Amino acid sequence: MSLLGLDIGTSGCKATIIDEEGNVLAQAYQEYSLISSQPGWQELEPERVWSSVKYVIAQSLIDHTDDEIKAIGVSSFGEATVAVDRDGHSLCNSMIYIDIRGQAEAEELKSKLGDEKVLGITGTTIQPMYSICKIMWLKKNRPEVYQKTWKFLLFADYILFRLGARAATDYSLAARTMAFNIVRKEWSMEILDCAGIDAEKFGDPVQSGTPVGHLSTLLAEELGLSDNILLVAGGHDQPCAALGAGVIHANLAVDGLGTTECITPAFDRPILTDAMSKIISPACPMLFRICMLPARVHIYQRQRP
Repeated sequence: MSLLGLDIGTSGCKATIIDEEGNVLAQAYQEYSLISSQPGWQELEPERVWSSVKYVIAQSLIDHTDDEIKAIGVSSFGEATVAVDRDGHSLCNSMIYIDIRGQAEAEELKSKLGDEKVLGITGTTIQPMYSICKIMWLKKNRPEVYQKTWKFLLFADYILFRLGARAATDYSLAARTMAFNIVRKEWSMEILDCAGIDAEKFGDPVQSGTPVGHLSTLLAEELGLSDNILLVAGGHDQPCAALGAGVIHANLAVDGLGTTECITPAFDRPILTDAMSKIISPACPMLFRICMLPARVHIYQRQRP
């Protein structure tokens, strides 16, 4: 038996096949580029990412012919959402976290809710990088896209949906939207109502590791795989990296290098204090980000200089 893991990054995606002991059996990687049509705008084309995912799956299978793949899980970077119709086709490019749009929307939320309130719900202070601010911008500036949108899916959830899964968002990626109650593990109606965003446009929150469907028959035929392959919710890439590094107890941390440098310490409970709000404040010289796994792992990320 073997397992297929997909990692969706800002600049490329990777497929890795492992056996039951965690030994790597095959790997493949494909790069893609950001799109910047205006100064400060940074987007990904979801259809290009999807094509790259199918490519790395096919490439990894070239070197893997012995064991039958039993399950596929997906991790990805956070914040960016894909606006999809009911068939899973993207309706526009996705604004990623470094895109400048959403600043006015963040200020609107600050005036209505304030950082202290949002911190107590989401584990972070209000920042324009988060999904909810980008979606508010989209609704104001491209209302026709918002109206056609069935779901806003984070990238790992989008890829799983295209593979055949139901529309679901795992807790760690949901926490990157700034619209998710990290204690109750549910979408925050208070924040969504304040933002003017319809709650039904989000996937069902599920814990990482939850089965969310099976590989579609059509895609299985295209890739030469069984349509009995289980699709499993993965998570935000940094909590997944922490889990893989064994950072599952307090007083442990991992430092990851990629498009961003991410220092990931583990705590035994959510830290929703005033001191935490000062650490992740925009006034801080480094830009920090916070996320949470069901195993109570918190993430701090800073942009690399």
